[in-house]
Amino acid sequence: MKFRMGVLVGLAAGYVLGARAGRARYLQIKDRWEDFAESPAVQAAVEPVREAIEPVVRPIKEAMGGGQDEPAAPPADVVKERLARTGTVGVPVFDVHPPEELLKERM
Repeated sequence: MKFRMGVLVGLAAGYVLGARAGRARYLQIKDRWEDFAESPAVQAAVEPVREAIEPVVRPIKEAMGGGQDEPAAPPADVVKERLARTGTVGVPVFDVHPPEELLKERM
């Protein structure tokens, strides 16, 4: 019970202190992290790891249907066109033409 209370007090104190620090402190911490992550020493340590895992990751990416060049979702113009044409942003269930009932509902 004491442990739980200590955790709750610690979380509350962290929340209050973080809220008081505000956006300026958040941006300062974020900028320092980015400087660290982009530093040549860190990049030199990360690059061999990337090269080592590439042979393992590449087949997984290909099995999942693509690599980094493909977007995670279709572009907005494709979604809008599909929505206007079929009434849904998903892949239509019917093959080529929508059922007649659906066409009558839209008229």
